[in-house]
Amino acid sequence: MCRKLCLAVLILSLLFTGGCWSRREVEDLSIATALGIDRFKEGNRQKYRVSVLVVRSRQLGGGQQPAQERNPDWLVTEVGSTLYDAERNVATRAPRTLVLYHSDVILLGQETARQGIGDILDYLQRQKDIRLRNWVLVGKEDARTILANMPELEQTLTNEITEILTKTSPLVSESYPVDLNLFTQALLEPGWDAVAPMVRTIASPEAAGSQRKQMEPRQTIVLDGLAVFRGEKMVGRLTPEETKGFLYILGKAQSGIIAASTEDGKGKLSFLQIGCNSRIKPTVQNGRMVMEVLINAEAAIGEVDGDVEVGDPRVLKELDTTFSRAVKGLAWKTLQKAQKKLKADVFGFGVSIHRRYPDYWREIERDWYDIYPDLPVIIKVEGKVRRTNIISDPFTIK
Repeated sequence: MCRKLCLAVLILSLLFTGGCWSRREVEDLSIATALGIDRFKEGNRQKYRVSVLVVRSRQLGGGQQPAQERNPDWLVTEVGSTLYDAERNVATRAPRTLVLYHSDVILLGQETARQGIGDILDYLQRQKDIRLRNWVLVGKEDARTILANMPELEQTLTNEITEILTKTSPLVSESYPVDLNLFTQALLEPGWDAVAPMVRTIASPEAAGSQRKQMEPRQTIVLDGLAVFRGEKMVGRLTPEETKGFLYILGKAQSGIIAASTEDGKGKLSFLQIGCNSRIKPTVQNGRMVMEVLINAEAAIGEVDGDVEVGDPRVLKELDTTFSRAVKGLAWKTLQKAQKKLKADVFGFGVSIHRRYPDYWREIERDWYDIYPDLPVIIKVEGKVRRTNIISDPFTIK
């Protein structure tokens, strides 16, 4: 009997103790979707500027004005002697509790990235509200300037940046989405240097339309290759074309166009990338470490300019060679810049050596940055043109 009574009391107590004791209503929160960080000098003192995009929830409802006419984001910017200080100063501006756990983008100004980001990563890793799946980007301008722009098509600027980065960029293979987890991993692991997608603002050509003549000049955000880091500092960038070569070496070129001329120079073609994989293999040749990069790429004919009979099997075989040569040229150009000019191991050659020859890696790890620029690299490309699309012969008007 006593046992049943205790059980009944326990069940009844659950009715009074259930629910969310620590709940926070959405109406009481300022939800940040993007975080921008800049570092600058004020006299002899170093300062941090934190810019936060807070979504205006009411602006996202139906029946509101278009995003082009009213910005759905609220940009809050504050300065502090430390990042945490600047973040807290931002929080004092918000009429509701500022939360960062819904943020999707972390944007660093280029000058800040060149000065070094070790302290910034320390801050980001310590904050429980900042998730590792935030996209990390570097802006050609300072972060505040870029985040001050309005979205062109999406409801918020953060959504627009995210969609461009994850959905549009793979179609051209001119950028490479990197989240905070991957970015941090590359910075911490010996034999691997980090990259991050770069963005910049350009004048929006659509803003010249008659319906906007009375408005201020508009800017839009575009991707602009990759920022390259050596250690904690940004040392340069890869152009969009060089980024294609980078993605081929890593085997991550999903799509995109490669323009090339035929072997005899009588025609030009556009190859549409439809598949790619690669293998980075360290080998010892004549007592010396050599890196072999083996790239397998597939393409379709996207355009033919000139007298090229792509329906002829013999010509199609020649186009395999043409495509392979074009891919190898892109990969080699990127390799030379990363290895000789930037001296940054963005391909993870050191990691590959560590995995295959751990004892040898322990001997050279401390001198890796001296060895890497002169490391022999052999690039082999096996390209295959799989299809000519709807028509096989060039379109000719008689």
